[in-house]
Amino acid sequence: MSFQSRRDAGVSDANARYYWIMEWLEAAILAGHYPAVELTYGWLEDTGYVTTGLPYPTSIQRHLGSAAVLLGNYDEARKYYQKALEVTTQMRFRPELALTHLQNAELLIEHFPRERTEMMAHLDAAIPELRDMKMKPFLEKALKLKG
Repeated sequence: MSFQSRRDAGVSDANARYYWIMEWLEAAILAGHYPAVELTYGWLEDTGYVTTGLPYPTSIQRHLGSAAVLLGNYDEARKYYQKALEVTTQMRFRPELALTHLQNAELLIEHFPRERTEMMAHLDAAIPELRDMKMKPFLEKALKLKG
């Protein structure tokens, strides 16, 4: 969607820029491209934005948590995931809430293995939601972590 069409939908140029930066950050995370993650993470971390809005709503805090994991900042990742949990719960943003629980569980199992109780609580919250929303690939990942 162009900046003009987003402006016609009532979205400012500043919001549109953050939308595209969020898209770049997500792509860089998925590709594991450390320099791009580091750059786009820096652009988003102190903006105050919590979601991208329309047409592709997602939790910026969740993605910042994923970026922090990739960059090796695990304590910071936990803070971002906690903020994402708060925001997505308040918004009743079920898909992002379930994904945040799953990613938080992954972080805990990989980098905070002593916090198994908290990890299981995140999986217990994510699994029914992922199942209900038919988010099969993520559900399979959550079930594998739990098993």
